[in-house]
Amino acid sequence: MLTLTHESPEHHRRLSETLRAHSSVQQCFLLSGRWDYAVLVAASSVRELRDLGNHLFKSDDNIRRYDTMFIHDTVKQGTFLPAELLI
Repeated sequence: MLTLTHESPEHHRRLSETLRAHSSVQQCFLLSGRWDYAVLVAASSVRELRDLGNHLFKSDDNIRRYDTMFIHDTVKQGTFLPAELLI
């Protein structure tokens, strides 16, 4: 979860390009509310996660704050839309 210091189309474009280009970033969502983005990354260790955070987030002066959370278990996973939503 991260929030930006300044918001503009250019700020969002630069961050989006950075996150799209990094192989460890699995998913990224632009949000409304308290946080600006939810970013799901894959890391093989806590050290790798820390290094990713430093590289992707701490090095960007326009990122005000980021929080990391660990996934303990998958309760439900899927990307299929129900047919009634497609009509």
